Amino acid sequence: MKAYLSVPHAAISVLASSTLALTCLAARPDDVHGWDRVNWNMTLAEVSAAYHATDPATYSRYGTNQPLPSVQVGQISMRASASVLPNQPHVGKVCLTSFFGQSTSDPRASAVDFETLKSLLIEKYGKPATEDSHIEEGVKSVTWIFPSTSIQLEITGAESHLGHILLIYSATDRKALDAL
Repeated sequence: MKAYLSVPHAAISVLASSTLALTCLAARPDDVHGWDRVNWNMTLAEVSAAYHATDPATYSRYGTNQPLPSVQVGQISMRASASVLPNQPHVGKVCLTSFFGQSTSDPRASAVDFETLKSLLIEKYGKPATEDSHIEEGVKSVTWIFPSTSIQLEITGAESHLGHILLIYSATDRKALDAL
């Protein structure tokens, strides 16, 4: 005769929740040093070479912006670029952009992509440091903060069928922090 162990459903639920919480806590990195193959010690030329960038960089008084090949985040197609501030030798920002509702947008793109990206970022980086919504302005943003990097996910046009999503990885300005 076989003996069966009876475990109350509540105990199983608590065990599963605890395991999930520990997995999420263990998965959060201590720091983020860039995005994908980009790290904050790279020059724009090194980033361009790493991604085989073919589009020319654009220059302005705000810095230099190098378009990179588009990336796929699951089913979401995003334009990518790396930027260097004026008089700085290293890349300080990587921006991923997705437009929805425009004639040139991917027909699958929509405001729902914001929630998909948010979920993926939470899975990768843990709970965000801040979360803001300005529904009347149609803007939502979520931010993760690490010693070397801040990550901001933002949507404009959240309540409409026309807008864009920005995912910005920015290097922390260590000199500015030290001056405070």
